Amino acid sequence: MKCLDKRVLIGLGALVLAVLVLAPQWAAPALVIAVVLVCPASMMLMMRGMRGASCSAETADAQGDELARLRAEAERLRAERGRTDEPAPPRKED
Repeated sequence: MKCLDKRVLIGLGALVLAVLVLAPQWAAPALVIAVVLVCPASMMLMMRGMRGASCSAETADAQGDELARLRAEAERLRAERGRTDEPAPPRKED
């Protein structure tokens, strides 16, 4: 049951309970809808939670450093390739 978020289960359970109390004739459809919505709602909450963790300042700094390193390497390779008169070696096809 790792994929089910407890906040979603509590919220949908409260919704179904409210329907049972306020409109008992809608209990069966409300239960079916709750069962159908539990997985997508859990996934949405988990994705939102993971988004906040990945947007930290440390991650952004590390990505910026990596980008600068890769740009410097690409520039070095362009300069190295420009000094030689040989064409670039053919690319290997997979």
